[in-house]
Amino acid sequence: LDSGPLSRASSGAGASAGANASEPFQISELLSAPKPSAQGDDSAEYDRHAAALHGAKADEYDDDGRVLFQKSELRAHTGAVYTAKFSPCGRLLASGSLDTKVLLWDVTTKFNQQQLASLAHHAQLVIDVSWSDDSKSLVSASYDHTVKLWDVEKSQLNHSSEVPGLIQCVSFNLADSNQYFFGTSKGCIHQVDARADVVRTWQNDAMVNSLNVSPDGQFVITGDSKGMIKTWDVRMDSCIEDISKLNDAGHHAISHLHASPPVDGRRSGDEDGRFLAVNSYDNMLRVYDRRSKLISSSHGQEQMQLAFFVTGHKNKNWPIKSSFFRGEGYKYKLNLPSNRHTQRKLTDGDGEDFQDTYVGLSLHFWLKVLVQCLTNMLWVVGCRDRPDAAQETLLLATGSADNKIYLHDVSLKHPNARPSPYLVQKIDAHSDRVYCVDFHPTEPILASASADYSVKIWLPRAPNTRLPKPKS
Repeated sequence: LDSGPLSRASSGAGASAGANASEPFQISELLSAPKPSAQGDDSAEYDRHAAALHGAKADEYDDDGRVLFQKSELRAHTGAVYTAKFSPCGRLLASGSLDTKVLLWDVTTKFNQQQLASLAHHAQLVIDVSWSDDSKSLVSASYDHTVKLWDVEKSQLNHSSEVPGLIQCVSFNLADSNQYFFGTSKGCIHQVDARADVVRTWQNDAMVNSLNVSPDGQFVITGDSKGMIKTWDVRMDSCIEDISKLNDAGHHAISHLHASPPVDGRRSGDEDGRFLAVNSYDNMLRVYDRRSKLISSSHGQEQMQLAFFVTGHKNKNWPIKSSFFRGEGYKYKLNLPSNRHTQRKLTDGDGEDFQDTYVGLSLHFWLKVLVQCLTNMLWVVGCRDRPDAAQETLLLATGSADNKIYLHDVSLKHPNARPSPYLVQKIDAHSDRVYCVDFHPTEPILASASADYSVKIWLPRAPNTRLPKPKS
């Protein structure tokens, strides 16, 4: 982790803290406000912002495809940002930093996110945060040995638990907003009930770096510093040894676990996502096929199988995180390449060869635009009646120590198939390590947190924003 603040100033283009950032705000108003949309703005607005991508470049994409571009940059932290998480309602974003603060952001605005609150009761860096299912509570994990429970609307500390060791990770029990789990450098997994403090503790034989809680709160998966993936049965108060999994033969530390969303897109209920993404210190991101059995409440669990892995990103010795996105109509929004052979290289000067003007475009160009629009519309209409449509729209993004975001298409051709992953985009996202990426729960919107003190929001490029310069 970073030993101290970077030398450059923390100010910069983007959203800044408001004068009343710590005052209570009405979450009910946010909950009733329209959700942020990847296509909610008019195309002219997208054209203007796509013309200046602030350094975001794609190494590969299809002639007709759209890639993620930077929507906004949030600068209020004064140290490396280790985590950024969208709320389940999709209207808020929480970020945690080396500066010991948790910042809350309103992401319902178009291009200038407002800082709503600064939660500043930790004494050391904030490594992880987690939202309650109703988006009204937040827990934060810190190296000051505490996990804190916050009332989001009042920006108020409700509860604090202190244990031996550095807190490495935290996750809410989505079935009970009073309960959450966290892992420590002492190898412990603690369950906390805000009404009774720590109610249960399990002892692992290695540092617990990441955990994932089943939607019903009955099972917890952990990833540890010895490269083991373990499942803990909350009701039986024990580890299920027969489905423990060694992630790699070299016993490289696991930095993050992330489960794919269930097919119906809900984060609650008793259905688990099929895939589990595992970042580890050997520069590999492995994805396991769980077949919804690994942490479901029904017994008869079977050991998960490695479905595929991706490389290219840099994860060695850094707490890098990844995120899945699943959503019906996703391919319409991003218009991914139909296959890897149709991709082409982009120039390094991502704004120099194109400009946002329609002057001088040929009739042939506009016919291509019309055909593409009709194709997109027919695809969306066809998806409505296809039970497996959502299964075909799966993305996996990961941060990296080389300052980039790696975006992979891992969609399924049919429900029983294994993904055939390929790199959709490699983004020059930040000026320092990208620690965390997190997809919006319902839209193909991505947040990234970096050692350069910033959080950035990325949107899919709107139709036809990359327009060729007219001939003089």
